[in-house]
Amino acid sequence: MPETGQCKCKPGWTGFYCERPCEVNKFGDGCSETCHCLNNGGCHPVTGECYCSPGWTGDSCEKKCEAWYFGQNCTFQCNCEKARTLTCDPINGRCLCKTVFEESLKQQVKYTGVRCESSCPLGYYGAECQHQCNCKNNSSCDPQTGECFCERGWMGRTCDLKCPTGYYGQNCKEKCPENMPPKTTCDHVTGSFKCRPGYVGLTCEHPCKEGTFGEDCKQMCKCENAGECSHVDGICNCLPGWSGEFCETSCSNSTWGVNCRHDCKCVNNARCRKSDGHCICEPGFIGNKCEELCPEGFYGPNCLETCNCYRKPNSVCHPAHGCVCKSGYRGENCDIPLVGGYTADESE
Repeated sequence: MPETGQCKCKPGWTGFYCERPCEVNKFGDGCSETCHCLNNGGCHPVTGECYCSPGWTGDSCEKKCEAWYFGQNCTFQCNCEKARTLTCDPINGRCLCKTVFEESLKQQVKYTGVRCESSCPLGYYGAECQHQCNCKNNSSCDPQTGECFCERGWMGRTCDLKCPTGYYGQNCKEKCPENMPPKTTCDHVTGSFKCRPGYVGLTCEHPCKEGTFGEDCKQMCKCENAGECSHVDGICNCLPGWSGEFCETSCSNSTWGVNCRHDCKCVNNARCRKSDGHCICEPGFIGNKCEELCPEGFYGPNCLETCNCYRKPNSVCHPAHGCVCKSGYRGENCDIPLVGGYTADESE
């Protein structure tokens, strides 16, 4: 904008320099449209398209995953022994095991294992649960063969290996979110990750709310005079005409602009507008630097007033004050002559 120097931002961006994506639940041109994503779904700052939290799907993330499906966009099938499982967690795919009455044992038996595959205590297998599993990280084993069924986030013959970089979850088949901070990866078990300072959201796509900054957006900005606070580090970006760590200092009378880095060029006691350096002339002057007197016949602020001195024959047009008496005359109509510094009446 020519008056302030503020940038015209593309859709999805805001800020004096268009350096901030839209805040949470806003998108579009000027970040003026409201997102309609439910159940903690994220919203694309440009298009408003919803991307759902694990366990949810639908255009507005309004639908829970169908039974026996889980994860991002409900694309993964639960790996549970259904006959021995109550349900599967739609977020992480964890199997919730049944407790049944075992007729042969005449007692209640709770199924165990990553897939609810065993009636042995966790960590044992065999016909009489006499063998100990060699499975790490809280994983379980096949009740007949002892083969390991790895807990979420682990892989390998004994479940001793973390998921490879970029993957997490059950059988390490789930991919980490794409919009993660550089040189980081998500948690190999949950898929979660810590946003870099200044960002929040399902995939860290939104900046901190205005007035806050830093890690988890917990710090409060201190910028004054409409200065804009960086959502990353809290540094204040001052509006033109202001400077200082917190934009607390107005430019001096001889400087203007961003951080007051420009020198004023105004003359004839003109004031320099601190936002853009525009010279505000004293009455009687015009020009970019107020270097010119009003043209003959005009006077006043911006030389917009017209002199009508023909009504006062002994007057002239002053560029600041309009019609004034010529030297040697006084009176409202400049019709009283001065003789030796006195009016004619006073000299008698």
